[in-house]
Amino acid sequence: MRTLVGTLDRMFERDTFRREPSVGLCTTQEWHSRLHSGMQTLLLFEAYDSFVEGEARSSLLRYRDLTAAIARYCLNMAAYLFHPPVGLSELRPLVGTVEFINQVREKKKTFEGGVDPATCREIDPHLGAAMSLMKGLHDEFWGDAESSQARPSIQDQSVVPIVPTRESREIAPESSQSSGPGPNRVFISYSADSPEHIQRVQEFAARLRADGIDVRIDTDVDLDPPEGWASYSQTQIEEATFVISICTETYRRRFDGREEPGRGKGVTFEGRLIRQEIFDSQGRTKKFIPVLLNPADEAHIPTLLRDRSRYLVTDAVSNAALNYQSLLRRLR
Repeated sequence: MRTLVGTLDRMFERDTFRREPSVGLCTTQEWHSRLHSGMQTLLLFEAYDSFVEGEARSSLLRYRDLTAAIARYCLNMAAYLFHPPVGLSELRPLVGTVEFINQVREKKKTFEGGVDPATCREIDPHLGAAMSLMKGLHDEFWGDAESSQARPSIQDQSVVPIVPTRESREIAPESSQSSGPGPNRVFISYSADSPEHIQRVQEFAARLRADGIDVRIDTDVDLDPPEGWASYSQTQIEEATFVISICTETYRRRFDGREEPGRGKGVTFEGRLIRQEIFDSQGRTKKFIPVLLNPADEAHIPTLLRDRSRYLVTDAVSNAALNYQSLLRRLR
């Protein structure tokens, strides 16, 4: 873990988040190179998530906060370079390829003496959040004084992170929310986008059950529940150890309450319940988990869930098996 943090620290220092010390502006480094370096950093963080979860659990929350901050930094930079903006799922396959540079080179933004200050102000908070969180993770292993001498450029504490920096502490096992006997209870919240999508959700639920997870999903209910669907959803969410949100464009629209009146009432109601629980916990709950069955749906994770670890479990990506195993460890 020390080696990993040291590698990440050097990457932040040298390649990804460089600044102009004299004026505090972004350097004249071409922005397509900065975005590419940022995406490389993000992929490294995502690849090591299961390792940190298993070997350095006390740092897991801070590590995932940092992953989310890097993702925001990349998204904001991509929004500046691409019109219309592209999502992380569209950028990931291009990392390390000539196609990435070719697609972005024509849109590169450089200015004499550095990047336009107005643009810098838009992206700097995301940069500051990532650097502050990186320092916190670094200090868990080397201490503040040693970190200060080794890496003075990540000292800036004046920027308030967009993602809250949590105190360094031992994390209780995620299954502790249900200390009673039996497996953790998992409720799957999803939108009925199409018969094919419903089938994929059911197959995902069946796969979790085959791996020993106690899954609850509304397709198990043959008839309307006697208590009504609203009470059913409320009970499932309140009694679940974890709630999985299968994110799609339709799901996000309904979750956020932007669906046409009379449509998608189930997800709209579940979104309100989830929002209330997150509010009541002041954002500390780890109960709610975004899951993707399609890489393109990363752009449709509801805003309220975007700072949480997401799991892409489709066979369309090379690391799907690793992602699924990481999800299983979290649910158990």
